[in-house]
Amino acid sequence: MNSSATLSNRVTSWRIWFFVLIVGIIFGVFLLRVFNYQILQGEDYRSLAEENRISEISLPTLRGVIYDRNGIVLARNIASYNVVVVAAILPDSEGAIQDMMVEKGLMKKKKDKADLAKLLQRIEAHLILDVICKRIAKEKPNLTIFTIHDSIITIKGNESYVSSVIRDELTKKVGLTPTLKIEYWTNTT
Repeated sequence: MNSSATLSNRVTSWRIWFFVLIVGIIFGVFLLRVFNYQILQGEDYRSLAEENRISEISLPTLRGVIYDRNGIVLARNIASYNVVVVAAILPDSEGAIQDMMVEKGLMKKKKDKADLAKLLQRIEAHLILDVICKRIAKEKPNLTIFTIHDSIITIKGNESYVSSVIRDELTKKVGLTPTLKIEYWTNTT
């Protein structure tokens, strides 16, 4: 072969250094931008990200009735309101608590002695919600239960356990063994 026919693959050294310089400058610009975003403006972007992550949406409460494919009602809307009282922020004296309840419209007027019916309802609510339901939730956290006044509703198969807890706790707290009635609900729609 002829030496003139071979191609020369030689690149001059200044071209290599020029290419390295351009890549270095681009890399340096990227590093400066990352430093600016992460270190200098990091807190600003972090707060913007927090605001984007959480958004509150207010939905109207009425959504209609949910039916299964056979037209049987699965769920209905029932308006409910919860009044939550945090004991830690209540006044220490009972009179101050009564004054606050009258002011908020939770009591009609301040009375010297508690109404017997209301007192019994409070005792019942305490026993069912604070004692019995808390014990069930602690012992069997995945057990489905609902309360209606002095009743505890559960899924079929759990009635003997729930009955035994009710009987045990009421016997301990009241001193008398209660007579319980188990009632099975069926879908009659």
